Amino acid sequence: MSGVGRRVVLVRGWDRSTGGVGCCPPADGAAVLSPPHEHGAGPPTAEAQRSADVYRALRERFPRLDVTVVDPGNWAWLGPAVYRDARRSGRGRLASLREAARATTPGCLVVDGEVVLDGRSPTPTEAVAEVVGRTPVTTSTG
Repeated sequence: MSGVGRRVVLVRGWDRSTGGVGCCPPADGAAVLSPPHEHGAGPPTAEAQRSADVYRALRERFPRLDVTVVDPGNWAWLGPAVYRDARRSGRGRLASLREAARATTPGCLVVDGEVVLDGRSPTPTEAVAEVVGRTPVTTSTG
């Protein structure tokens, strides 16, 4: 992978939220990271499954790319992270602040500090195509 700080952030769509307490993120943590546990996380919703599918497609195609799935309510992490990524990618302060604010849109996809898809959760194919078109990454695992 070339470049410093290459990161893709997938902001989950609004879903049935449990407030994010406990060991699993709301609704889709089990679908993305591990099999469901015993503490009542419940089966993933369609929106949660879509986020999980996008995550897996990106990880499969770009095994060395930093892919982060974030709840839209986690603005305390999301805003500063997207701002830093945007600045690192050469954007000015005001443009970086705009991207950080846009990144709190449920279902958006952010590549290196730029919101590239917003308004609805992307399909795995759309997400991979956006990353291919915007970042100089390699798909080799070696």
